[in-house]
Parts: sequence; structure tokens; C-alpha cells
Amino acid sequence: MPINPRQPRFDDSPTDSAKPDAVAEPCALGWAQEHLQVLRDLREMGMTLARNLTRQVVAQAEAEEARAEAGEPVSESPRRGALVDPALSFSRISRAVRLTLALEARTHQAIEDAARRGAVANDDDASDKGASDDGANGPIDYEGIGRRIRAGVERLMDYDIRRAVEDTIEAASDAPEEMDRLKDELAERLREDEVFAERFDWPIGEAVALICQDLGLEPDWDRWVMRGWARGEAQQSPPGSPYATVERPLDPERPTGTEKYRQARGLPPLEEPLPVRPMSPAMAARLAARGPP
Repeated sequence: MPINPRQPRFDDSPTDSAKPDAVAEPCALGWAQEHLQVLRDLREMGMTLARNLTRQVVAQAEAEEARAEAGEPVSESPRRGALVDPALSFSRISRAVRLTLALEARTHQAIEDAARRGAVANDDDASDKGASDDGANGPIDYEGIGRRIRAGVERLMDYDIRRAVEDTIEAASDAPEEMDRLKDELAERLREDEVFAERFDWPIGEAVALICQDLGLEPDWDRWVMRGWARGEAQQSPPGSPYATVERPLDPERPTGTEKYRQARGLPPLEEPLPVRPMSPAMAARLAARGPP
């Protein structure tokens, strides 16, 4: 059976838990996240239309009142450019917004449920299997709950990291053999390389940057500027993120992923913080238009 070199692979290691659902779950979560972003965009557009409609109705009413005070005749037929039925238009827009909000809530709940199921399925701690989270069979295991939540978050982060690096791989080469080689190296690094074992403690952008550097790739950071994680890093400016807009001093007590990577690879240590990467005008405009995540 021919293999599509552009098809993302999420687990290349044959493990006992490698079931179809284990591979499909990150895909489903990623699609759900994209759908959630589309619904947010639709909600924002609906609210913009509602505000514009309100302004138009007010402006039209003020214009009609001004003409009446000036003694101008008021035409029975609608004027050119006037709103035919503002109430009907507002009703349709508000209904679309309500439906969008309902779908947005359902999609968000589906993401949380999927992450929770994935976390529970991947929890190998035998002591947690007999514990009850609702306290019916004993005290609530808050530590176990915390581990499962972190496991779900790590699955979501790993999907974003893999997807961004694979996007870079596919943009860098059209040769199926080269893409397969790079994706195999990516899977090997994420699975076995101790340098990247702590990637879940780094900003996603920093993890992508270091993995791409290790593979000899140059990411196009404008490509993911509208992703939720990129917008969040642009807003919060965590140290090491390519989307950081504020330069922060090095903290020996809390080394960044870049510092740990350089130490592990035998590279000279950083003597000063990495300079903030200049943001392209297009990227800045898109971030400003979208706002915080």
C-alpha cells in the first residue's frame, strides 16, 4: 500500500498501546481545535455585523428625524441604501451568533473530554487505576488527577509541535524520500532524545525552533502566527519563544530550553539573552487584527 509522504505520523514506535484510537486522537484534537478557532472567527464576524447594523439603524433614524424637522417630505418607499427590515436582519444575525456560541461550547467540551480520555488511557500508574476521583471508594487522589491533566496537556502540545515541524519538513523538500527521512528523525528525537524530553516545559515555539535547528531546517514563523499557541506566546513573551516581543534577562535558576539544548549539544553557553526576533509587518498586522487568544 503506497504511503503518502505528506500524511502526518504521530507515533512511529510499535508499542502495546498503539491502537488506531491512540493515533487518531491527536488528529481529532487538532481538527477540533481548528474548528473551534473557525467558530470563534464566525462569532466575532457575527458580533461585528450586529454592531454595524445597530449603527446603521441609529444613523438612519437620526437622518429621518433631521429630514422631518427640516420639513422635507418623507417617502413611503425605502430610500436607496436604507435598511429594508432591520428587525429581520438583527433576528437572523442574533440567531446565527447563538448557534455559533452553542457549537463553540460543544466543541470546547469535546476537546476537554478527548484530552481527559487520552490522559486516562495513557496513565500507567497502577495505583491510580483503583482510585476513585469522585471519592466514592476513598479519598480523592488529587496528585493522580494532576498527572492525568498534565498528560492530556502534553498530548495536545506534542501534536502542535509535531505538526509545526512536519509543516516545515514538507515546505523544505518535495522529495518523498527526504521527507520520510526527516520525519523519521523527528519521531526518533521526540521518542528517544533526552534533550527534548523536557519540551513540555518549554514554549511550543521554542521546542519547534530547537527541533528544526537540530534537523537543519529553517521555520517560517509567519506560517503559524494565527495559531492559538503562537498568539499566546506573542502576548506573554515567554523566554525562548520566537514570538516573544520582550527581551528577558537570563535566569541561572531557570534556564531556558535553548540554554539546555546548547549545553547538551556541547555548544558555547549563552552570555546574553537571544535578541527578540523582528516581527514582519504582515505578521504584526495579523496579530493586531486578531487580538489575544
